[in-house]
Amino acid sequence: MPRFLTPEQAARELGIPKTTIKRLARITGICTRLERNRIAFDEGNLDAMNSWIKEQQAKPAEPSPGEEIDYF
Repeated sequence: MPRFLTPEQAARELGIPKTTIKRLARITGICTRLERNRIAFDEGNLDAMNSWIKEQQAKPAEPSPGEEIDYF
């Protein structure tokens, strides 16, 4: 595996679209910034991103019973 992966290569490794990995990098900060503000991913970034995605998928989509909902 190369030292750094482009967003396209990293997206292929994780099985998600290129635009999604760029958006997640912006939201989470999980990436490496190169010259001219380009983003790249190393093995640690991929592991962290994969863990973050799994954690988000494990969260309940709806509030727990008894949890107050603020509609405003």
